[in-house]
Amino acid sequence: MDLRTKLVFSLVIVSLVSMLAARHVQLRAPVRSEDEIGRLGEAFNRMTDRLLESNRALRVEIDEHRASTAPPPISDADSVTDAD
Repeated sequence: MDLRTKLVFSLVIVSLVSMLAARHVQLRAPVRSEDEIGRLGEAFNRMTDRLLESNRALRVEIDEHRASTAPPPISDADSVTDAD
């Protein structure tokens, strides 16, 4: 990969990192070489994969916690009425 291409891909990675910081976690870095720029892209993609997986696991955990702590639904038999 020539110097100009490395510079362009470096700028792409920097842009992706900025977008990731803004919570655009579905982004993927282009990996077109096996040099340090390609390895950086691969590392970025692994990092975003791990963030997505952690986010999914956390959402499942939150949903399970909410389900286990939610009050039971009120039915007509449970409601209190005044017969007088």
